[in-house]
Amino acid sequence: MLGLLPNFLKFKKTNDLVRIGRDNDGGYLVSRNDIDNSDILISFGISEDWSFEVDFINKKKIPLIAFDPFINKDYFLKKIKESICEFYRIKKLFYNLKLYFSYKKFFTGNRLHIQKFIGTNKLINHNKEHSTIKKIFNDIKYSNIFLKIDIEGSEYSLLDDLVYYQERIRGMVIEFHNCDVNIWKLEIFIKKFHLNLIHIHPNNYTGVNHNGLPITLELTFSKNNQLFNIDSLPHILDMPNQKLKNEIFISFYN
Repeated sequence: MLGLLPNFLKFKKTNDLVRIGRDNDGGYLVSRNDIDNSDILISFGISEDWSFEVDFINKKKIPLIAFDPFINKDYFLKKIKESICEFYRIKKLFYNLKLYFSYKKFFTGNRLHIQKFIGTNKLINHNKEHSTIKKIFNDIKYSNIFLKIDIEGSEYSLLDDLVYYQERIRGMVIEFHNCDVNIWKLEIFIKKFHLNLIHIHPNNYTGVNHNGLPITLELTFSKNNQLFNIDSLPHILDMPNQKLKNEIFISFYN
């Protein structure tokens, strides 16, 4: 499958990209230099997959704060109980047991899961289960923050705050959804955001629109200044999000 991207998304690569997270959906390419120089990892959106966080922490033992409003121990216990009732689906039971014990084991000590949405001040005024980038960055004092953002379309409400606090961001992976109708927001953000765009990966779950524009894009930003011209996409470490579908190959246009 061929995808077409506007020239403002052209990027330069580093020679130290590593894959963090599981194969296929849930893994991202980041600069090893950014991992080594980060003081804390903050994740917005984990759902039932914290493989990125596990891999990152295994490479650099730093604190983690993960925000996701939908999961907790009770959530996984409920799934286990439902699986027991469906005794004929034994694989589902073992999967949910594995999730529960993995969650319980990993989120301890300085690895925190906070059951809150991430949004704007307008949202937080209406729902106490929301937090904001402003509050988070004011509460923590670290200067080199690595961000992982996958919040299913709500990322656009965070862009102004990301620009405002960019001096404290060491690296960032962010998934942009609905790019076919929001590409102009992405262009404005990239012009204001001074970290280097070092990798792009189109998510093949959602494919491309009638103009060839990928609907979902995974972008990696970095403070690493050891940059080179890109050669081709996908990168050798890239994997299709949906392994049963073809990867999207990218070309750029003016």
